[in-house]
Amino acid sequence: MSDLLRPATCLLFAVFVNTIPDDSEAADEAAIARLRATPPSRVCGDPAPNSRSFGTSCASREFRAPALLEAPKIRWEVEFSWWGTWSPWIGEGLMLTGSCNNETDKGLSALDLQTGKLRWRNAAICNVGARAGTMGNANFQEAGPGKVFFALSRTDGKPADLHIIDLKTGRILEILAPVKRGPTNEVGGVFTVITASKEAQRTYINVLSPRHDRIVWRYEDLRIACDPLDPWCRPILSRSAASDGMLFVGAVGVNQLEPPTRELHAFDLATGALRWKHTAQPIEEVDGQGRKHRSDDGSPMVVDGKVIIRLKDEHNYLLRALDPASGRILWTTDAVPRRVMEKRGLLGRRELASWIGAGQVIVGYAWSGETNELMGWSTSDGRLLWTREAPHGLDLAASSGGAFYTAVEGKGAEAKHDIIEGYEAATGTKLWRIALPSHNRPFKGEWSITNLGGAGVQGPSWRIGPDGAIYGVTLKGAYKLQ
Repeated sequence: MSDLLRPATCLLFAVFVNTIPDDSEAADEAAIARLRATPPSRVCGDPAPNSRSFGTSCASREFRAPALLEAPKIRWEVEFSWWGTWSPWIGEGLMLTGSCNNETDKGLSALDLQTGKLRWRNAAICNVGARAGTMGNANFQEAGPGKVFFALSRTDGKPADLHIIDLKTGRILEILAPVKRGPTNEVGGVFTVITASKEAQRTYINVLSPRHDRIVWRYEDLRIACDPLDPWCRPILSRSAASDGMLFVGAVGVNQLEPPTRELHAFDLATGALRWKHTAQPIEEVDGQGRKHRSDDGSPMVVDGKVIIRLKDEHNYLLRALDPASGRILWTTDAVPRRVMEKRGLLGRRELASWIGAGQVIVGYAWSGETNELMGWSTSDGRLLWTREAPHGLDLAASSGGAFYTAVEGKGAEAKHDIIEGYEAATGTKLWRIALPSHNRPFKGEWSITNLGGAGVQGPSWRIGPDGAIYGVTLKGAYKLQ
């Protein structure tokens, strides 16, 4: 039996064994009891102790934190004279954020997670690089205990400044002079920097030392960016995931079959050795010239010790789990159709738009013109556990402690509000619901693994802290929900 396409009998069987979540009071209480009894999870083989943009380096949108078991309330909210605030960083009891787009409170600010009170502010950082009156692109990354890496763009034509900041005082410990410049991300104690050469027609993954002064290793066998007018053009590199000393990234290699697509590459982080590539993609479409376009592996995530990617064949979406060490296919889910019959009798588009990790469950959101669904799959075998209807325009956000969270714009009496809901991942049971005024407090459109438009350089405008609370920034300040 092909692992890509399974017989219709299997699909019908999956429909019958899949359950519809119970939202009764008794089911809610049982779900809360299970989540309270759930021991703390390691979540991911990520050595960093602090809270990354998307939870961990595994890119699964799962945070190392307890579940929110009841509707959270605003515990504190501060408003400065900022306008346009940097996507935050959380660690060592602090939230770091700020802006240069003001006069009185400009600079990099550290807020106490418990109280929201200002611990320190570095205003001088806005007095160089023609930053005054601008927001700029900010990028926080791990730099070890007591420190944080902070990159901030300039508007005087010079490259961004890469700072190492003292977390106790806000003092700049060092301004780095990187051996390579480009999009930068910390993974496993080193930094990946992406560069390209038009002359060589190559894109490079450079892995730099923590001080950015040395190339630890470099991978060169990737293509240059494709023609953006080509409807099959994809970025050469996807967002990466890292776990237990391995780096996973979807990438277009130089020696692929034509037409090319991103294949998942697995590297040893310490040496740069290419351990494996995933090449068993189904055919997504045959174009008018007869070319067989294979599915794009896209952005990987690591959930419950498995590398997860989304695939397409000509008619369906599928999620696939790979063994991190060998690339061996562990399982492929039953098909999620890309087209569904609508009430008017026409086939309509359907998309598996987003998916996240939540303990031993992968939660996905599928939308179409008439029906939208949340789905939960087991990480052990890819079996569909539950399906529930969902509203249009839903954002599947993040998870913690076995619960996951969604956001959607309110309607009617709840217009100008974001409706935020919490669910148990194992059963899909709804735990709570709140309506939060959305003015200056963005919750939506920031978490999709396939569409990251609107997110800042550093990612979404809120994080889940180690205490399970939601910490976020507004256009003018910051807040805590718990």
